[in-house]
Amino acid sequence: MNVLVFSQYYPRNGSQSGIFIHNQNVNLIKLGINVTVVVPTPWSPKILWFKEKWRRFGQLPAKVYLDGVEVFYLRYPFLRPSKPFYQVNAMSLYWWAYRFITKNLLHKNFDLILARPLIPTGYSACLLSKRINLPLVCEGTGSDVKVYPYYNRTSQKMFTMVLKNADKIIANAENLAEDINAHAGCRICDVVYRGVNVEKFKPLNNKMDARKFLGIDENNRVMLFVGGLSKDKGIYDLLTAFKITLSRFTRARLYLIGQNFLGTDINQLIKDENLNGKVYYMGSKFHAELPLWYNACDFLVLPSYTEGMPNVVFEAMACAKPVVVTSVGGIPEVVKHNVTGLLVEPGEVDKLAEAMLRLLTEDGLAESLGEKALIRVRESFVDTDNINRLIELLKNLLAEKGRFLFSKAEVR
Repeated sequence: MNVLVFSQYYPRNGSQSGIFIHNQNVNLIKLGINVTVVVPTPWSPKILWFKEKWRRFGQLPAKVYLDGVEVFYLRYPFLRPSKPFYQVNAMSLYWWAYRFITKNLLHKNFDLILARPLIPTGYSACLLSKRINLPLVCEGTGSDVKVYPYYNRTSQKMFTMVLKNADKIIANAENLAEDINAHAGCRICDVVYRGVNVEKFKPLNNKMDARKFLGIDENNRVMLFVGGLSKDKGIYDLLTAFKITLSRFTRARLYLIGQNFLGTDINQLIKDENLNGKVYYMGSKFHAELPLWYNACDFLVLPSYTEGMPNVVFEAMACAKPVVVTSVGGIPEVVKHNVTGLLVEPGEVDKLAEAMLRLLTEDGLAESLGEKALIRVRESFVDTDNINRLIELLKNLLAEKGRFLFSKAEVR
């Protein structure tokens, strides 16, 4: 089977955004599926390169191979600010994608398009699929279901158009599927969890070995945040809750990993909050480095206001670490309160601090929850199990369309 993956989320110039989608593509290739990836990338003239984001876009190569996956970074005209021009930008992407694919990629004889997120990329993919006559599968991943459709009336219409016109809708969490089905007025969405690679993310025999390698004091208790540093991820709530925690447990330390989207110097913010030497911003890390960080910490904390199904939760749990997380999106489908982690409501800083203190002070609690978290992930959220479910859905769609019959050798 030949699949054209059309994804707004994908690693770019060292950025780990979309690494989970890339890993899924690697697994598809291992199972005999031919995957070609097109990553929509806003055109960035050099006049904008004084900003790191736009410089990264401008310096991207046109084509790379990542772990054996052929990836094209497709540049297209993009108007800012994005919200008023949401549909205009999606139409621009469609037109440039159509020109690029018909000129350069049609010889690959694609069987279908797999697009994410639902909007804006899925909207462009709908137009593209009709133009080149290919079945379309669109995946809901989080903000494309929870946030983007509510920007304005135009984005709502775009969202509805995708749900009506895609041949198959999938989501990476039951919570997202419920929202999609409610919007559509009927059940149209299947759930395919991405899961985690339990060969890479697993407990180490000695946590202190990881700490020694990373230069973390063995006598402290370590909380870890992994994700984009933004208000939506609850970073301000986390710092406030940590100050409360620190006042009652002085050996607590907080490590922050991820790209800074706050629009302010995070290290200056830490200094202003008098948290120097207590909170450490480590910047972005390559995905392959994260297992060591999970193993070095005592627990993961992720106080987001909105989520789809954050893979960092799977990853921490696969390393036998409990999680303190907000009860948003698909998180409660994975994390059971007082069983595999602790759930709090978003914005409840005092409750967040209380949950963090429980894991720091109650004897054996972190270890007990971590052991059950490991079992939970290995029973239900292993990536190779879920990739087979995705392949089965693609297989059934193509059979319905009468376009392709799988050989036994292709799905193992």
